[in-house]
Amino acid sequence: MLKNGIKIAENVFDGKKSARSLGHNFSGEPTWQWQENHQKALAIFACQNEGCQETLTIDAEVNIMYDDATCRKEGSITYLAKVELNGKIYRAEFNEVIAKKPHEYPEPIWCWSKDLKSAIAIFECDNCGNQVEIEAKITQEAIEDGKMRYTVHVTFEGIDYENSIDARYNKKFNGTTAFIFATIAFTGIIMGAIIVFKIRSSIPYQK
Repeated sequence: MLKNGIKIAENVFDGKKSARSLGHNFSGEPTWQWQENHQKALAIFACQNEGCQETLTIDAEVNIMYDDATCRKEGSITYLAKVELNGKIYRAEFNEVIAKKPHEYPEPIWCWSKDLKSAIAIFECDNCGNQVEIEAKITQEAIEDGKMRYTVHVTFEGIDYENSIDARYNKKFNGTTAFIFATIAFTGIIMGAIIVFKIRSSIPYQK
């Protein structure tokens, strides 16, 4: 109901509807009353005349703005209330914070060293690409002749992850061992040459 351009609303204090006298002065800032999880709002104007207890309640227009939360930042919901009285606009705002979303990490990417003595587990968030690197604990065991199994293990956010690689290995020779093998090989070449020479020498020469 409108009277002389002023919206007449229910008085929220006594539940009665009453027309406001034109002699009232509702020029002050209103008190805002949010309702229904901030989906609605009331602007309550009090008469500024001395000794007057009259109020004017107006339903506000409420607009809602969303800023989504991500893994990297908090989000927010902003409620913007607006009323107009006697050609003047009154506004109110309420902000609600939305907590950051948790990162979502799938199975890690394993990066092994060339000698398989160390490894790093790389976890990358599916939502924002944030990366976490964890140095893995490594164990090894012989599983068959000439073959080793290397196993790495990490614990991330309370979950255990493992990865294994089976690889053949070669015994490493020290300098003395290498010299012995080289000497044997060289001796073999010399002995072979002597044998070939003796065989050829025993064959009669023919023109």
